[in-house]
Amino acid sequence: MEDRLKLTTGVKFLDNTYSHGNFLPNARLIWTPDAHQSLWVSATRALRLPSRFERDSNQITRDGAEFIRRISNPLITSETLWSFETGYRRQVNSDLSVDVAGFFNAYNHSGSELEIAPATIQITSQRQSQIFGFEVYGNWQALSKLRFMPSYSHLQVRNQVPLGQEAESGEDPKHQFTLRSQLELHRNVELDTFFRFINKLPGIDVASYKALDIRLAWRPLSNVELSVIGQNLLQSHHQEFAPEVIQTMPVQIQRGVFGKLTVRF
Repeated sequence: MEDRLKLTTGVKFLDNTYSHGNFLPNARLIWTPDAHQSLWVSATRALRLPSRFERDSNQITRDGAEFIRRISNPLITSETLWSFETGYRRQVNSDLSVDVAGFFNAYNHSGSELEIAPATIQITSQRQSQIFGFEVYGNWQALSKLRFMPSYSHLQVRNQVPLGQEAESGEDPKHQFTLRSQLELHRNVELDTFFRFINKLPGIDVASYKALDIRLAWRPLSNVELSVIGQNLLQSHHQEFAPEVIQTMPVQIQRGVFGKLTVRF
């Protein structure tokens, strides 16, 4: 088992006025049975201290025609996390490799909201969340001058709050797919593409979208590069997120084309 199985462990002690003494352990184990594959697992405990806004602040935001007052909570506690991860990597052959990774995160004392009066919300720390998912990534050298790098990720979020409280949900995409390609057209000319599909965010009313970036680069000298880059070429604009705390106008990501000159010394 020499050099095939490795274990790394550690522990940190954190003492603060919000949660007093806390031990934060972590451990990582990796097994490499041969030169073509490896398997790893890890476990970590982490702590997030309450912010000043969460413990001692007030904020007024606008929700349509109504103004909402958010007030702090001096009794809010620190948020804790137990995180578990695992992954496997396989070098199928000299041209193809595959990576698979999964995770499970358990949060306690996360932020939630309690309506204590009409149009008045107080921040609490009584939410429990479970966030888990996986990702698959590949690297394929299809030809000597052409490479593809696809990836897919899936995410699930589950929140539990006491009756009468609210927790944010639907703000992360369940599905994401990307495909990168790199093509060497000539010894000093490169063509790169990056396609991505991002699933909808129903919690903030953002639709799913597809986007494509293309880069064409020419190196007349070893330290000089001229490139033309097109971003978000499939549509004139799209929305990727929506503000919540401060109700500003959502930003639309525009299509763009620009040139770039890089000189290295």
